Formats: sequence, structure tokens, C-alpha cells
Amino acid sequence: MQPIPTLLSTPPKATSPLAPVLRTFLNSLQERRVRTATDRALTRRIRAAVEDSPLNVRGLSIYIHDGSVDVYGTIESDTRREDVLSLVAEQPGAMRITDHLNLPEA
Repeated sequence: MQPIPTLLSTPPKATSPLAPVLRTFLNSLQERRVRTATDRALTRRIRAAVEDSPLNVRGLSIYIHDGSVDVYGTIESDTRREDVLSLVAEQPGAMRITDHLNLPEA
């Protein structure tokens, strides 16, 4: 009687294409985790700067992805808008700012 061949009877090849693919995938996950942590830190800095400022602005929503900052909310005047956007731009790590601020309807 001959032995039945199994998958475990042959050792895996050292040059398997799975290893580089897996390594690339793990590296991309690590990079994404670092970017996410950086974005969270930037969010905390921006929120703290807005809260600590004398601008007295409430109800802003801030979304960050890879250093790109989107600012949403209703703001009372154009000068206050410029002040808020300047405050955001001063924060290290803010690479691009998209203004989604609205003036209240009269």
C-alpha cells in the first residue's frame, strides 16, 4: 500500500509569493495606524486651541484624514471664520484646510 500524499508532506517553498504580499500588507496597516494616531493628535490640538481661544466658538465639527482638515459648522461672521481657519492653520500637521463653515441665515 502506498502512502496518500498530503499537503503537509511537502515543505513550503521559501520563495513563496505570499511572504512579500503579507509583509506589504502588514506595513500598510502599520502606516495607516501611525497616520490615524497622528490625525487623532491633530484633532485634539485643534479642539484644544479652539476651546482655549477667546473666539468663543461652539458647535464646530472637525474631520481629519491624512493631515487634511475639514471644518464644519455655523459661524457668526466672516472675520470669525478667518480667525478660526487661521487658528487651525497654525497647528502643526494641518496640511490642507477645507472650509465648510456657514454664516447663519438672516
